[in-house]
Amino acid sequence: MFSSSSSDHSSYTWSQAAREGSLFVANSPLSFDSSPSPQAGKGHGHTYHIQGLDGRNIVVQGVKKRFNEALPHGSFGVIKSAVGPNGEDWVRKISWLNPPGDPLKNSGRVEASETAVKVHEKLRGKQGIVPYHGHEKYVNKAGKLKEVIFLDRADCDLKSRLEKIERDPLDQKTQLSLANQLLETLAVSLRGAAHGDLKPENILLKSSKDGLKLWLCDFDFYCESEGPWVKGTLNYLTPEVFFTGKCLNVRKLDVRAAGMILFYIFTNSFDASGKTSPYAFPWMSEKPIDRAAIERMGQAMRNFTPEKIRALLEEKVGDFQVQQLLFGMLQPDCKTRWTIDEAYAYFRMHVLSKLDGQTLVQTRARTRSLS
Repeated sequence: MFSSSSSDHSSYTWSQAAREGSLFVANSPLSFDSSPSPQAGKGHGHTYHIQGLDGRNIVVQGVKKRFNEALPHGSFGVIKSAVGPNGEDWVRKISWLNPPGDPLKNSGRVEASETAVKVHEKLRGKQGIVPYHGHEKYVNKAGKLKEVIFLDRADCDLKSRLEKIERDPLDQKTQLSLANQLLETLAVSLRGAAHGDLKPENILLKSSKDGLKLWLCDFDFYCESEGPWVKGTLNYLTPEVFFTGKCLNVRKLDVRAAGMILFYIFTNSFDASGKTSPYAFPWMSEKPIDRAAIERMGQAMRNFTPEKIRALLEEKVGDFQVQQLLFGMLQPDCKTRWTIDEAYAYFRMHVLSKLDGQTLVQTRARTRSLS
């Protein structure tokens, strides 16, 4: 499955990656907020000149006063409000490219920001990708270089919704819709590549007349080829990446994380902190990154065998076809884990087409039976 002798290597590698700014534990580098829209004309800040979708230069007005002081900061920057040229409700993702301090972290920021811009340009307009409107670099009054990316505002990120899921469970239609959108985006919109840092914080939700829209965001660690790979969020790494620092199959890089996310959606449960119930996925951790914590996570990942995966799914997931889907996606061995294309095809053929009104999840009492 993977070599146990790589344990020391993995601790050192991921500790180093954390210092370089290419690894996160549980906190998203950037996410969105569900607060009310800002009012155009109030508290204006920086004025940006960017190239619009049609190639013409347009003016975007930043909102200087934040509409909510809880807007999340991240390792690479911050999200603030923006008003488009016709009053559109946008946000701006601001990345600091030359912060003082650690030059390694500075290097990671520049690479991630450049990657994100290129990917947004490439994926602009594709299904399941947060709508992108352009970018600009500028030097602020303090002499710091900043990169700003302009995006549509979402209502919230998926993690925020999952944290409320036991009190306000998703209905079957919403579960199927979110699963279909996620798998289709990864299989079709990202064909030939991987997000590289898939997790609930990097999935946005937007209300519409047809239900919730799902958008992927934060493409700082977008991956297009196999090879060395020491980027991502520790909780959602595949075993081969965790233990060897390599991506062995780019079409499988996101699959295990996607399987974990679908497990949360289909069981209407989310163990964000593990304080009230055991982790469904025992390597999850909110603890600070250190070598001892990484060792413990590695051992938990080794112990999560296919037999334990099967037992977990039989206990928590009510529909057999969904069990089979998640079992294929959660496999620890890269050789037996499904590609994202296989997962999407199975979902379309066996879950969407054959459910015919069956209940996808167990009762809430059974959902909590591992508590």
